[in-house]
Amino acid sequence: MIVDASPLTSVTAQRLRLSMSAAVALVGVACLYWVGLAALDSLDSTFVAQSMWHMAAVQIGGGVLLLVGLTFSIVHPNRVSGLVVAGLGLTWLAPEVAGWVGGPQWIRSAVPALGVMFVPLVLHLGLAYPNKKTNNRLNRRLIALAYAVGIMVAVAVVLLYEPLLDLHCWRNCSSSPYVLVADPGLSRAMIRVSMWTVVGLSAVFIARALARGFSKPSRGGGGASWWLLGPMVALAVTNGAHCLLMLDRRRVDPSDPMLAGLVLLGGALLTVVGLRIGWDLVRDVRRRHRLTDLVSDLETGASGPLASVLANLLRDPSVEVAYWIPSLQRHIDWRGSGVIPSTGPGRAIATIERAGAELGKVIHGSRLSADDLEQEIGAAARLAVDNERLRAELLAQANEIRASQERIVASGDAARRRLERDLHDGAQQSLLALSYKLRIAESESRRAKADNWESALREATGEVLMTIEEVRRMAHGIFPSILVDAGLARALESLKEESGVQMEIEFPDQEFGVATSMAIYQLVATVVRAPGIGEGAQTSITGQAADGRLIVDVTVDTPVAPPVLVHAVDRIGAVGGTVVSTKTGMHVELPCG
Repeated sequence: MIVDASPLTSVTAQRLRLSMSAAVALVGVACLYWVGLAALDSLDSTFVAQSMWHMAAVQIGGGVLLLVGLTFSIVHPNRVSGLVVAGLGLTWLAPEVAGWVGGPQWIRSAVPALGVMFVPLVLHLGLAYPNKKTNNRLNRRLIALAYAVGIMVAVAVVLLYEPLLDLHCWRNCSSSPYVLVADPGLSRAMIRVSMWTVVGLSAVFIARALARGFSKPSRGGGGASWWLLGPMVALAVTNGAHCLLMLDRRRVDPSDPMLAGLVLLGGALLTVVGLRIGWDLVRDVRRRHRLTDLVSDLETGASGPLASVLANLLRDPSVEVAYWIPSLQRHIDWRGSGVIPSTGPGRAIATIERAGAELGKVIHGSRLSADDLEQEIGAAARLAVDNERLRAELLAQANEIRASQERIVASGDAARRRLERDLHDGAQQSLLALSYKLRIAESESRRAKADNWESALREATGEVLMTIEEVRRMAHGIFPSILVDAGLARALESLKEESGVQMEIEFPDQEFGVATSMAIYQLVATVVRAPGIGEGAQTSITGQAADGRLIVDVTVDTPVAPPVLVHAVDRIGAVGGTVVSTKTGMHVELPCG
């Protein structure tokens, strides 16, 4: 989570991890020196003494890991991966120190146990990197089990293995100062147990690494790149094969081509792993530099929406930022539109919080884990999130008002249409029936030569017909049903015929939304019925649809007073349109609907 300040316990943990990484790197540097002395002192108890290539493979592989591990802990003090990488370099170098013939016995007897921890560290790094920690419960349990087994076997080797009694000893064959029980069979058994432990843990890691590589996407889900995971799987295979070969030989010969080749390959693979992690660190540092450059822009808002800034920062165009608005009880984007934060294949979510309260979420598809993203964008997000969140909330409220206006307009139009139908189907039909009966009565009175009744009935019939015409015009004024039946263009032509105003109409013959059509129709009707607009007035209506919007220009030779147009203009604004007055009339733009 992105928070304003880290707890004291977190700071203490970061300092502890950094101190441990520095200590491991310091011991590793000492091992680099001792490995060089071992190569000078002995030819038959170390691989580094076989050639310069072996010396380079062991020392470069270990040195790169020590350097990268310490740097990683400095760049990412909240992650344990730096300590693991440094430990991997130390445990790679340690077994070669055991062959240092002129070295102190207490060092030579202790370092073989460190070599047992090499595979648990490989397993941990391969299953957790690049995350702060693995989110897979099985992987967490396997890592804990590997460390437990490795530590127990390492302690057992230190306390129970006596090199002096091992007939197959080839490196440190002097008496160990740590042995509690001196027994030849037990000593040999400890060596075999340590070898089989390495083989078993290597097999477990290979299986889980392959499963992780095929089941986890490389983006968003924190899956390790095959540029890293591939060499680590090959390294586990190499290490397991090396132990199996040593088990098969009664006495190990460092000049054995197969064993020597595996050491060369292992050193090369470790170098690739270290360089890959180092490249990730370089990208992280460059990302932080880009982030620093963007801070001033974020303060002024010059870089645009936070989502765009993060998209450029992370090289991920799919980044979204969803702000939580308590008053609306939903997430919105920077435009004020509602969104539902959700993950999917290759997607992850980082939460922005302050004092335990959620401010929003960042949905991204970058290769950074959620923990890394939270750390990287925390400062930048805090600079931009407040202003942008406030703007988004205001936009959301404006959208709600506009949506409310549209619903009111739609509801009013529906009510108008129902009233128009009621007048047409009810009162008008009843009046038509009455006029029919009056005409029948007039005909009967004429046949009966009741002249006094005939005149009265003729007059009543005329009044009923006039009333029918008034009701028809009233119904049409309430809601012009021709809009729905024939479309806006035909409705305007009908309005032209009814008004008698000289009107030139150029309008696309296509369907528009009812609210849009009604808004334009009402505007034109208001113009042609405005005071001062007579039958001789010249009016022009042109319209065109482009990019989902309807653009209408109304030209009239007689100015229309603004108060007359207030209702029509408000209606256009309610459906998301704009009206701009020109010298000759009005320019209108609104959604097609």
